[in-house]
Amino acid sequence: TKNEALSKTIYELLLVVDSLKDDQYYYKEKLYNLLGTIYLNIDQPDKSAKYYYEQLRVSKEHDYKYGMANAYYNLGINYLRCDQYKRAEQFYQQSLYFLKTSGIVDNSFTIRSSIELSKAEFYQKVYWKAEKRLLALLSLNETSATQKLNDRLSIFIALSELYLGKNDLKKAVAFSEEALKLKDSTNVDFIQILVLQNVRNILI
Repeated sequence: TKNEALSKTIYELLLVVDSLKDDQYYYKEKLYNLLGTIYLNIDQPDKSAKYYYEQLRVSKEHDYKYGMANAYYNLGINYLRCDQYKRAEQFYQQSLYFLKTSGIVDNSFTIRSSIELSKAEFYQKVYWKAEKRLLALLSLNETSATQKLNDRLSIFIALSELYLGKNDLKKAVAFSEEALKLKDSTNVDFIQILVLQNVRNILI
């Protein structure tokens, strides 16, 4: 069955983790990331958090800042899904801090973390801070044209959701329309669905 196959996959991943040596922390961090994501995708946030904390622990032990940024981001996603917005906000702030100090330029990661941080803020009704950050993201440059389109699409969706929360329907519709202009230029099917749902909800 599907559950048996999943249990076998998780068991095999844990065996691989246990077999890794201390200097193979990069792979261990990645495997804990994968285990956390598996549990998050089957809606078991307590178990996903457990492995994301393990990812963070390994990264901290080896001062692997990019891994720490990734783990904090994952924990933010985890707690945002549990409606623990303040806690999620703190994790996203940590993610952005360690991403900045890692020395690795990853505009897409920066944008994703910033969008999620903004969501945590506007779910707490701190609209002005989220709005300022999201609008600033639109001016960021991205080397990959496709990635830039995907990122802008995500920003437009977040801005539409923000203005919908503020009951500013004019701006919410305007950013939904901007998103719809881009949807045929990207390959992100789930984002296209979100756009269409968002527009439908606004117009109801």
